[in-house]
Amino acid sequence: MEDMDKPDYTAIGGGMVIGHEHWAVANLLIGRYGRQAAIQAAARAEDADAKGDKEGREIWQSVEGVLSRHRIHAGQYD
Repeated sequence: MEDMDKPDYTAIGGGMVIGHEHWAVANLLIGRYGRQAAIQAAARAEDADAKGDKEGREIWQSVEGVLSRHRIHAGQYD
């Protein structure tokens, strides 16, 4: 199996989350919130942090990062 055929695994809070799941969540947020998707992800990361949910914070921060990369490549979600 070539490297490009391997799933993108990201260590989150001692567990493994497949990176494409973060892309899926980001796309759902874009569908629901449009240009406000990154703001929603950041707010959810802050909420998780306020509750002491380190894993949740890390996941939402990762989704926020996906949205930032997507915004660059897709011209602000257009």
